[in-house]
Amino acid sequence: MTTTPQADQLIATRVHKGANPTESAQFLNELATTHTGDNLASALEYQGFASAESAERAAHALEIERIDNHVTAVAALLPFPVEVEAEMGGLFTLQILLGTRTPDTAPDRAGINPHVLRATWWIETADGEISEDSGIPATADPALIAYWLTQRANALGCPAAAHSPEPLSA
Repeated sequence: MTTTPQADQLIATRVHKGANPTESAQFLNELATTHTGDNLASALEYQGFASAESAERAAHALEIERIDNHVTAVAALLPFPVEVEAEMGGLFTLQILLGTRTPDTAPDRAGINPHVLRATWWIETADGEISEDSGIPATADPALIAYWLTQRANALGCPAAAHSPEPLSA
């Protein structure tokens, strides 16, 4: 099981209190998959992964790290060249840049909004002219998400998709 620096720190905190490392890693993954935001922070505190003072910060950091890892995995599966960059305007998560249509405009992009009850993947053309929510959960199989993004990027005419040698198959 792959972990992140924040997950490793949370696991170490629980192990220091006498818990089993392997079971703690599996349990943390379950918690982070089923809970978000304040619920995740409460679960981390209640299950001994974090103190009351650090639970909210730890939950936020864990969610961001998990999203960033997922976005990177999806970007690696796309059949066209993309860049992955942190969106610093508010979400602070990595996003997939799908190319710029004209100079001095924002790029088409895709990513996950972690600040909603049920985080899903989205794609957006320059400056939000077209914005689509996939309905696909944030933690879905990266191959499924890459397929959806490839299909939508082609249909929307995203510049990066113009460099696609051939579309992904389902």
